[in-house]
Amino acid sequence: MMGDCYGDPCKEWVNKGKWNDQNSDTALWFICEWNSDGQNDRIIMALEEPVNSSIYSGISNVRGWAVAPQGLQKIEMYVDGALQGNIPLGGRRSDVGTAYPGYPGSADSGFAMAYNYSNLSAGSHTLTVRAYDPTGGARDASASFTVARFASPFLTDPAAVNLDQATLARSSNTIAVQNLLAAGQPYTAQLTWRTATQGFALTQINPAGGLSQGEIDQIIHEAEENKLADQKRKVVRQLKNKLEGQITGNERVFREFGKLLGADERDRIARTLEHSREVLTSEERGEIDNALLDMQGVSRLLTAAMLYKGDKIDKD
Repeated sequence: MMGDCYGDPCKEWVNKGKWNDQNSDTALWFICEWNSDGQNDRIIMALEEPVNSSIYSGISNVRGWAVAPQGLQKIEMYVDGALQGNIPLGGRRSDVGTAYPGYPGSADSGFAMAYNYSNLSAGSHTLTVRAYDPTGGARDASASFTVARFASPFLTDPAAVNLDQATLARSSNTIAVQNLLAAGQPYTAQLTWRTATQGFALTQINPAGGLSQGEIDQIIHEAEENKLADQKRKVVRQLKNKLEGQITGNERVFREFGKLLGADERDRIARTLEHSREVLTSEERGEIDNALLDMQGVSRLLTAAMLYKGDKIDKD
């Protein structure tokens, strides 16, 4: 398992409590500080924004802090697993300095940058920050969030947003704006008080008269269910055609050779043919499958009757 080894020489990454030196005469004890999921436990960090399970729209922050015993080299940012670049490191954080006075640069351990969340598609995303120390050790912190956005990721013209025809409604810490125009398109928007930023933030944006993301997801779900239902109906229709063919064939043979069978067999076959005709009106796959099995049994009986008649003719 890869780890972060302290001491020299260090020829390979090893688990905590392993000897690590190619020269047994100068063997040293090295401590590796990686946990079971490959994260360096010596790096301490927090991702403060985006806030997990929150909704973001437009330009907001990506921020947090990180410290390590040997200092930090860089902070990388990933969105949905794709590297976006580095986040500036070195922001003043006296609170972290007080909490971790023994870590170098802890009072200037903040990282932050502005980020346009509306460059992402509407819906769910995950942002991950990865802190590296000078030895190459790394630790991650992640948050999942939802993006609400207008059709355009950035409205450059201040006049592109118009509230002349808008109406407002309020409830608790939320403001709803109906008929908001953005780049000529009407929207219904919702603003909610966000404690972390001490201000209102857009938390819902839907085209006016259009569908919300939940409604769109429901339509897609129903379409997939309908597709499966259509496939099932197609299979049932094919099986019913097969059953009808077997019923018709058995009825013809029964009229011609049924008299060669005993009374009980004739009665059983007649009832089976009648029931199978009734099954043709059903859409239940199980009933149709059972009727097909019944028709196979009828076919065997009628085939035996035909062979009996053939043998009798040969003997005569």
